[in-house]
Amino acid sequence: MSVWQWTVESLGAAYRSKRCTPEEITSKVLACADEAAKARPGHRVFVERDDARVQADAKASSDRFANGTPLGLWDGIPIGVKDEVDAEGLSTRSGTTYYPAIPAKRDAFCVRRLREAGAVVTGKLHQHELGYGATGVGPQHPVPRNPHDPDRIPGGSSAGSAVAVSLGLTPMSIGTDAGGSVRIPASLCGVYGLKPTFGRVSRSGDENLSGSLGHVGFLASSIDAIDKALVLTSGCDDADATTKWAPSPYEGRRVIDSLRGLRVGIDESLWRDAEPAIAGRCHDAVDAFKKHGAEVVDVEVEHIHLSRAVGYVMFGAEGAATHAKDVARWGFQMGLDIRAVFAMGAHLRAADYLHALRVRQMIRRSFAECLGNVDLLVMPTTLRTASLVDPAAERSGEIDDATTGALTANTFPANATGLPAITVPVGNDPGGLPVGLQLMGAAWDEALVLGVAAWMERAEVSSVLRPKIAFDVLSR
Repeated sequence: MSVWQWTVESLGAAYRSKRCTPEEITSKVLACADEAAKARPGHRVFVERDDARVQADAKASSDRFANGTPLGLWDGIPIGVKDEVDAEGLSTRSGTTYYPAIPAKRDAFCVRRLREAGAVVTGKLHQHELGYGATGVGPQHPVPRNPHDPDRIPGGSSAGSAVAVSLGLTPMSIGTDAGGSVRIPASLCGVYGLKPTFGRVSRSGDENLSGSLGHVGFLASSIDAIDKALVLTSGCDDADATTKWAPSPYEGRRVIDSLRGLRVGIDESLWRDAEPAIAGRCHDAVDAFKKHGAEVVDVEVEHIHLSRAVGYVMFGAEGAATHAKDVARWGFQMGLDIRAVFAMGAHLRAADYLHALRVRQMIRRSFAECLGNVDLLVMPTTLRTASLVDPAAERSGEIDDATTGALTANTFPANATGLPAITVPVGNDPGGLPVGLQLMGAAWDEALVLGVAAWMERAEVSSVLRPKIAFDVLSR
């Protein structure tokens, strides 16, 4: 079984057939993570681990399997957690080296749900500093390089979450997304990445997500893993009032055997600036939709071109307010990109923020009108594939707005609207770098978004892409 087939489902089957135990797999995962970190250039995905706790949790899972009492699908499954999301006993330093290393007293809501189901939290994963960056590159920690080309970026801010899945260290990782931070690295590393509807998954246990753009999301080697993670972690949490907005619980994806009757919308403005190879691979996927009965419709989402500008205003203003004390205390240690975001945000007026809110409502109405006529919107996830790592960005912070703009142009709309969006890998460019197609659906309709993504996976329109560097943990 190869790493790109190593899913939550196949690993659980290996446990049930007694081919291996959670203890054995966990030991191999930790050893492979150490091996990856020593590579040149390195793939150091973990910024903190507690191997004793990891092994104890894996042993408890192995004992349950031995006694015939496993907890279910997630029992013994190694997962990783983005650094800014609380995991009991591990520090929450949000991709910094200046935050104090104080162990979290409790798990974030999403982590607790997965631990209670038996998942083994292997450690905290690398991220772009404070979550404010699309490349994953900065001065705080060495960036884990893209497994498809170690000279290139992994994408951010959930860089370690994507690289861990792509390398084969975890079949599922938790990430967060306020401007594309799940979908960008998932797309650049060739794995699946979902940002649910705003309010679907509790954000408690992540102070960075206190604004109006941030979501908890999931990156995985299979759609089924994301679907099952969403079933497990969604629901009402008294610590996050936004989770009370959902009209009904999420109960799982739709099973789609045929695309007949499905209306897929394409706004050409979201395609015209994509690199030709990206547009080509994504159009191939759309052609597969047509071949299997879907109706592809040209649409125009009014005001969508303003999504990134709105996102930047809200991102900056909310971030500056959230991190004002951090800037006062540690500002001189922050990367130049982080300082620039907070400086911009601190100088925005209330009138600027209110104007952004009004434009945001216009964008939301335009999307609602569009999604009243089609079931899904599809577009390239990013406008370019993974760029080369800039040594200057490693030293000082990523300030290349052209790269950031190309990575976030098509991801910010889902954050501005709060709509569910997933990136699915649909092939490579001529240099072997992954290309992602993004599916956006109506609010609370993750069932359709994931249902279509699962159809793409089953029809081999989409599949996790084999990286140049990967670990076949099960065969070791």
